[in-house]
Amino acid sequence: MARKKKQLSEPEYTVLCEWYNWISNNIDIQLDLIVYLRSSPEIAHQRIQKRNRPEEMSISLDYLKDLHNSYESWLLYSDNVPAPVLQIDVNQELNIVQQLYQDNQHHILGLSRIDKLTCTP
Repeated sequence: MARKKKQLSEPEYTVLCEWYNWISNNIDIQLDLIVYLRSSPEIAHQRIQKRNRPEEMSISLDYLKDLHNSYESWLLYSDNVPAPVLQIDVNQELNIVQQLYQDNQHHILGLSRIDKLTCTP
């Protein structure tokens, strides 16, 4: 996303790619699941505003929309995802999200495998 918005120069992008390639070739990270805590940009922005943390106050709704679209494109609509995706709808209240976590803890902790799963209450 930073590269597309020209916030990351080509040399910086090249360095990041080389580090990624080195890690991929030299370290077995055994990625077996991506947990996508899926939230609408509007809900994420409301939560940021409610938390009122100084370090988060410059995060704009437009940035969150761009970030959301990037993750959606990669995790839901791309053939270039390195592991199954467990999608958890975190637009819910915290107690519901906690229940979704508990219901899927065996997947998250690697005790059982999944191909693709969407978790909603």
